[in-house]
Amino acid sequence: MECSMRDRDMVDVDVSSPGVWERASDVVFEELKRRETEEEVAGVVNSDSTRQRIRGGRLTEKNLGVWLSIVCL
Repeated sequence: MECSMRDRDMVDVDVSSPGVWERASDVVFEELKRRETEEEVAGVVNSDSTRQRIRGGRLTEKNLGVWLSIVCL
């Protein structure tokens, strides 16, 4: 009974239309993605390790260890 009532309450909730999950921070990500793609096409190599990137580094044992140390407290 409870599930049926919840289903009726949620019938008008839209979770699948394009753009429904967009956030303000997506603009920053899309700009970064565009810039990196343009630099890649132009052959520009940026070695600044502090700059955010859309693609991560290689999945090496060392990098996996770093990732696990961050997410596994």
